[in-house]
Amino acid sequence: KLDMNELKAAIQRENESKEYYKAFLKEQKHRYYPNTMTLDLYMLFASHLNIGTRETLDFFKCLAEDVKTYPEFDGKGILWVHLMPYYQETLQQYMNYQEKYYIQACDLNLDYMEPLDAAHPLEALAKKMILNIYNGPYERKVEMIRHLVKEFQSDAVIHFCHWGCKQTSGAAQLVKRRLEAAGVPTLVLDGDGCDSGNVNDGQMVTRLQAFLELLEGCR
Repeated sequence: KLDMNELKAAIQRENESKEYYKAFLKEQKHRYYPNTMTLDLYMLFASHLNIGTRETLDFFKCLAEDVKTYPEFDGKGILWVHLMPYYQETLQQYMNYQEKYYIQACDLNLDYMEPLDAAHPLEALAKKMILNIYNGPYERKVEMIRHLVKEFQSDAVIHFCHWGCKQTSGAAQLVKRRLEAAGVPTLVLDGDGCDSGNVNDGQMVTRLQAFLELLEGCR
């Protein structure tokens, strides 16, 4: 049977986990914390599937403490939007363990970061679902991305359009226009986040190269 006390405790652990994650992301803005596309995508296991567990709370606490031990960093921070084609080895060469630019976070892990009311767990979960950036008009997600860029002081945004997600592909240009109007360089990449055989690897890498060269010249 559902144990309401345990549910309340899980929600409280979720709140604490998110605070540690926010602290990690804030510290990461100016520290070289080596990461990979795989790491950012697989963070979904912690931020969603296992959020609220004791193990996940320990994980985010360790992240927040560990990042402080890394050196100062003045490279370009990139906010990644939507899925990551982490299996593409050529793409990994440009995004994994880089010192000139790095992926700060993926918006999939930040779809709802507000604290939950642990005293009213069912209402809190309902609110979390209803106000999620993937629920309702796409404008909600656009505003969240703009907020994240400002919060992380991101230098650029890469918006990946997975073939299977029509909403994301259809609204990508809306995101691009809003961000570039605010002076944030934005690259829209089309591809497949699941099937490596359904991707024009050369074309994608060429566009990414040109974009990163653009960032090199930006201050």
